[in-house]
Amino acid sequence: MLFRSTDSGDINTLSFVKLEVDPSSGQYKVGGVAASAGEAFRTAVRDNLVDFEVSAGGAGTTKNAVWDLTAADRGIYAAVLITPDETLYTFGDTTAEDGRQHLKVLGDSSFGFEDQLASQGSDFDHNDFVVKITPV
Repeated sequence: MLFRSTDSGDINTLSFVKLEVDPSSGQYKVGGVAASAGEAFRTAVRDNLVDFEVSAGGAGTTKNAVWDLTAADRGIYAAVLITPDETLYTFGDTTAEDGRQHLKVLGDSSFGFEDQLASQGSDFDHNDFVVKITPV
């Protein structure tokens, strides 16, 4: 994986959480808690982060990191960004405290995060922590 942190004054941490899919509704859950459950969902995400993290910050920082998965680890995972003040951002527009989308798919196995809440003057450019995943 290649991690690039751009246009952020903060040192943010990237991790992942394994998702469950409700077969009857197709709704994503973590620890049995639906993504639409607000703070309860964010708590479930914090409690179920995988054993992998990488931190980066500052303009133009580039890092490489390897996350080893085995066949037993197969599943659907969501990226999670945690800011220095412990604000958590992940997929969807209902999972952040401000109800806005902070994770944006950029294409070609790449995605970017916006690391500030709307109330903090976010510019929603989604370039504060950019990730490109490259399977090896």
